[in-house]
Amino acid sequence: MSSTIPAHVLRQTVTVLRPGTTTDRYGNTTTSWATAARHDVAAWVEQTAASENTDQRDGQTADWLALLAPDADVNGRDRVLFDGKTFEVIGPPTPRNTLRGKTHHLEATLRWVEG
Repeated sequence: MSSTIPAHVLRQTVTVLRPGTTTDRYGNTTTSWATAARHDVAAWVEQTAASENTDQRDGQTADWLALLAPDADVNGRDRVLFDGKTFEVIGPPTPRNTLRGKTHHLEATLRWVEG
């Protein structure tokens, strides 16, 4: 029995964006999404919750869950592109272990916000 999530489960591909850095006009190093590095990761992605805020704005948010291989290069400061949307990774991905204590897969919470 394999200790990692089977490849046939990870049928989708997400693009992970890792922010680069730039120097502001005061000489400080700051995060820059304009210089973000990109790499693709196999995943299973599904929506878990949605809400709408119509109080003085027309906003929508949705939370999604991404299942990833245990060695996927994703962290809590990244963004993820999937299905034409840009998601924020909320916190560090959580390792899920088998009964033998080996990491089976990672779970990452993604959030999409519009408006």
